[in-house]
Amino acid sequence: HKNSRNGDVSRKADSRSKGDAGLMFHYKDVLALLQHPDYAEKDDSITAGIIKEIREKNLVYVSESLLGSSEFGRLVFRRAPADILFTGYLIDLLMFIVKHQHDNGGGDDGGSVSFPEREFIFRVYTGIGRLRDILDESQTTLRFDTLTKLLKKVLSGIRVPFYGEPLGGVQVMGVLETRALDFENVIWMSVNEGVFPARHSGSSFIPYTLRKAYGLPGSEQQDAVYAYYFYRLLQRTRRMTLVYNTRSEGLFTGEMSRFIYQLKFSSRFNIRERSLAFNLMQPEERPVLIEKTDGIMSRLMEYTDAGPDGKYLSAAAINSYMDCSLRFYFRYIARLPEPDTVTGEIDMAAFGNLLHTAAQLMYTPFTGKEIQAADIDALLADNEGIESYVRDAFSGVLKEGGSVVGGEQLTGINLIISGVLVTYLRQLLLVDRKLVPFTIEALEKKYFGKIPVGREGERFNVRTGGFIDRVDLVPGMVRVVDYKTGGDDADFKTVQSLFERGDSKRRKAVFQTFFYAWLYLENSGNKPRVSPVLYQVRKFFGDQPLVISQKPGGNVANPVWDFADYRNEFEAGLEAVMAELFDPKIGFSQAGDRDICKYCPYSKLCHRG
Repeated sequence: HKNSRNGDVSRKADSRSKGDAGLMFHYKDVLALLQHPDYAEKDDSITAGIIKEIREKNLVYVSESLLGSSEFGRLVFRRAPADILFTGYLIDLLMFIVKHQHDNGGGDDGGSVSFPEREFIFRVYTGIGRLRDILDESQTTLRFDTLTKLLKKVLSGIRVPFYGEPLGGVQVMGVLETRALDFENVIWMSVNEGVFPARHSGSSFIPYTLRKAYGLPGSEQQDAVYAYYFYRLLQRTRRMTLVYNTRSEGLFTGEMSRFIYQLKFSSRFNIRERSLAFNLMQPEERPVLIEKTDGIMSRLMEYTDAGPDGKYLSAAAINSYMDCSLRFYFRYIARLPEPDTVTGEIDMAAFGNLLHTAAQLMYTPFTGKEIQAADIDALLADNEGIESYVRDAFSGVLKEGGSVVGGEQLTGINLIISGVLVTYLRQLLLVDRKLVPFTIEALEKKYFGKIPVGREGERFNVRTGGFIDRVDLVPGMVRVVDYKTGGDDADFKTVQSLFERGDSKRRKAVFQTFFYAWLYLENSGNKPRVSPVLYQVRKFFGDQPLVISQKPGGNVANPVWDFADYRNEFEAGLEAVMAELFDPKIGFSQAGDRDICKYCPYSKLCHRG
């Protein structure tokens, strides 16, 4: 669940069985353990390869066989016994942690486990071992839920005492260890009511009233014992600092202990009170500006004729620069790609990729052929065939559990989304049926273009390119089609408005489709009219025309049937953007419109996240 965006998503079970795939583990649990700084295998190429495969293939559930390729995975990711033998599973894990960290070297005694952690592991190991021995001797059979409750009860009662060297300076100890010791200076932490003295939950089945009536010890006697410890330590102390927390949270009231109140109202002590608070206000935001150094300019020149073959600026890159030049710098100059993450649900980007891929698979057999109404009707009648295109799209774009191939069934939310995609593909066919006959010239084909730039007597060409979703040949016209699954609008005021910098409402989808039409014309020579078309899935179910329209003002809409009417002005806008991008005097700066920063992956780098 992509950062769940709002937090973690609770799961009833952390693992599941999937037929022949065996035991499967949720990726969040797997990555949390494989990447743990203390318990995972360090500098291990096998573990690193598993993590890489999980992210690259978007494995929401990871198979036991994949995880078993490492020693750590074989030990942890297996079916744990649901009986007394479960204690042996836990002991094996503890032994692996100690052995693995000792083998890594370091630490205060040759191991990388610090003293408190070593002591914690030993106490947990001892507690689990004792419980196992008792259950073995009594030959008691317990249900797994009962065993886990017993384990939690045993582990919650474990206490790790502090040890110190008397001549080593500062001593850290509990209140019981101070009963026969005197100190000149004492710093006492967490002197809050409910912490010292602690709250009493009443661990006896004898009611308080009966205990009181028969003189049995109760909470008052316990408080009296700790009052004695408190004042005995205070007896010969010259300076005592009592620290308590004033923050209220949940059942924690933030109230000082009753013993502090007693000291405050006693005339025998000189009491001084201090309140410490941290000012956590964000510092004043400062603008971020990256000047174009020689190194940065050399990176930019890689996108020109002078650079190595293969590098070009796409429509997405140019859109990114016009939205926020600093984002362009981070992504294309500093080369800080967004981190690979696993998404347990399909976001809008993945959904768009699925629709693109399924539509491409469906129309690939018809590339270069004239499509008639009978061809569309045959596709509409073959619902199983459309579903197979969707399944194949899943196998190529988003792999569920490592493999969604052929006849394997989708599950959960992916099954619902596959049904939505089938509906969209059927509507796409109904829309295209109104165009017959037409010919698909190209599907997902890459086109390239060049934009001339002049700078201080120097002239060079910037390489551009991109994949056009679909190119159709209809009588008297070529249609350059771009699929859109988002809420992009298909209208614009002027061509100049498509190049406005830092405007969150700029028509990026229209710019991208115009850019593809320009690329097509750059590669096609003299062709009939070229019409840029936005196939917006939200308009598939209505009577709205799937065309781009210019709305200079009011309700007047002028459909764009021929891109040639806008080509010169569009080319001028592209040349102006490239001239600014390759001007060494103009640096990379933040967007003025903060709405652009909402979903920017680099917003934290410039303190806007």
